Amino acid sequence: MVRMRAIAPCLALVTLSACAAAATSGEFPADFPAAMREQLLDDAARRAGVERAALQVVSAQAVTWPDASIGCPVPGRMYTQALVPGWRFEVGAPGQPPLLYHASRRGGWLWCARERPGTPLPADVRI
Repeated sequence: MVRMRAIAPCLALVTLSACAAAATSGEFPADFPAAMREQLLDDAARRAGVERAALQVVSAQAVTWPDASIGCPVPGRMYTQALVPGWRFEVGAPGQPPLLYHASRRGGWLWCARERPGTPLPADVRI
């Protein structure tokens, strides 16, 4: 019985953490740097072959990446094994599947091909 009382709060915490990672919105977060936003949108417009005005942020999610690949590992490359706080974005253009972008809070971002993305951890994961 004592073990069950100790486990129950842990299960609740895991459940809440998983729910926090699932929250998305259609806008860039307020704390996402403006310079990174401009670069990311320029890249998305170029890849989609449309004007920036035609782009829409489909989802924006705060996450914690499990390593320095920020969720988009290149096969054969090694990455530092450290938790990296960041974001996951989907940017859409009319008539096209959304483009997937990953970013770290330290200023790095990249476009991630749909066949390469890794799974992020909930945004509030800490060690």
